[in-house]
Amino acid sequence: MTTDLELDSWRLQWQRQPVRGAAELKESVLRETRRTKVALLAPAAVTAIIGGWALLQVWLSPVPSAISLAIGVWTCIAFAWAGSLWLARGTWRPRAETTAEFLALAIRRCESSLRAVPFGIALYALELAVMFLWALRTGTVTPTELAGSPPIIVLGWLGGPIFVAGAVWYARRKRAELNRLLELRRQLGED
Repeated sequence: MTTDLELDSWRLQWQRQPVRGAAELKESVLRETRRTKVALLAPAAVTAIIGGWALLQVWLSPVPSAISLAIGVWTCIAFAWAGSLWLARGTWRPRAETTAEFLALAIRRCESSLRAVPFGIALYALELAVMFLWALRTGTVTPTELAGSPPIIVLGWLGGPIFVAGAVWYARRKRAELNRLLELRRQLGED
């Protein structure tokens, strides 16, 4: 019986010792937070430029083709922002200033990134479909001619596979990072 008490005492002493790498983990999470905030400028700029351009087309020439383009563009923008914000919920800051919470935040961010990969691929496909359907609706080309047009070749036939390959590479990288963080959490006894 005393052995168990002694063992418990040693375990508590070990758990109170500073965690090796805790400062690096905290700094890494804070650095990623700063990068994420700065990176929000890009989608905000795309929203303003592309969305503004679509609205300007309607204002300059309120014809059905300009209106349908603006509706398609703003539908994609709305899906992108709503999905991105939904996926990023709970990943902005730790719930407390403890090593365990910084670790939990890093894990939530990896899980969010992994969920964002299929969302990003689906959003890319949606945007291609909107572009293709709008071009068919407003143009005088056949679907075959449109499929061979330079924008569809660059964005669809070439860009699509490159985007998917990049997303798969990113997901593998995030999966490896998540596994490392889960192992660290297991070692710390935070399960």
